[in-house]
Amino acid sequence: MVTNRDVAQKAGVSLATVSHVVNNTRPVSALTRQKVERAIKALDYHPSALARSLSTHSTRTIGLMVGSITLPLTAHLYRALEPAFSARGYSLVLRNIGEDPTREAACLEEFLGRRVDGILLFPSGKPLPQHAACEAAGIPMVFLNRRPRGIPGPLIELDSSRACEEATEYLVGLGHRRIALLNREYHFAPFTSRERGYRRAMRRHATPPQVTYVPGRIDESEPAAEIAARQLLAGSLRPTAIIAASHGISIGLLQAIRAAGLTCPHDLSVICFDDSSWSMCVDPPLTVMKHPTAAVSNAIVETLLAEIAPKPASRKSIIQRFHGTFVERASCGPPPILSREP
Repeated sequence: MVTNRDVAQKAGVSLATVSHVVNNTRPVSALTRQKVERAIKALDYHPSALARSLSTHSTRTIGLMVGSITLPLTAHLYRALEPAFSARGYSLVLRNIGEDPTREAACLEEFLGRRVDGILLFPSGKPLPQHAACEAAGIPMVFLNRRPRGIPGPLIELDSSRACEEATEYLVGLGHRRIALLNREYHFAPFTSRERGYRRAMRRHATPPQVTYVPGRIDESEPAAEIAARQLLAGSLRPTAIIAASHGISIGLLQAIRAAGLTCPHDLSVICFDDSSWSMCVDPPLTVMKHPTAAVSNAIVETLLAEIAPKPASRKSIIQRFHGTFVERASCGPPPILSREP
């Protein structure tokens, strides 16, 4: 097995110089670097990742903790993040916690044990002792969508309040007044923010809000949303428009609409949060509030790498909010005449 000592002997340099070239821990002259790199190639030398982590105090790994790996948004972010970190010499370790604090705690303990260089997390929302342990160990954390109370770290999120307010205003502009929000029964951002924006718009137009909550965790949203939507559509004052606050809720809502024999936008207008390939393929194509995945993923990479830097800037309390893009398709129209209130 070829070692760094073999490389040093062939290149005619010290072991320390080989280490500086391999780990980029100290400037080395171009000529010396060339000698070492030629020796590495000639000997087919592959540095040990473990040895390198011990010498540099860096494992070149990033922990990524998500609420659900089944969401299109999660897949889109991972597809953007993995090559971006890889290009900078980092590997991503992906874990799914299902918004379960117990699984989140176990995941954080695993990341601590792995000595990851940084953590990206969609937290369950509750502060945990493991958050403080990561902070004490000097492992920077960047929070996505929400940040547990009292835990420091940059937060990157969609401006959900503004997004839902914009969606509500759009429906009001079409003539709707009976506008319902089908929201998650989950008292953390971004769902609390979405309801806040919805209520603000409804209040502006002196229109009573109608919020229906979908119980359960994120992985349970589809069946629970269908049940909640069926009840909502069966009410005496059926809404003429519904905003679905998440991807899973959107699917459950569409299933309930079909089961009720209704069509969009003739009987009911629908706006969904987050976009996916199927949003354009259903009949009619769905009007959506699209997540700014590219801008958010760029911010995630740059923010975490800035935190990992040897002398990071003081960024512990920053919040970066990004605006969604309203994509108008064919699932919205004026309210049906017979459904209008006098």
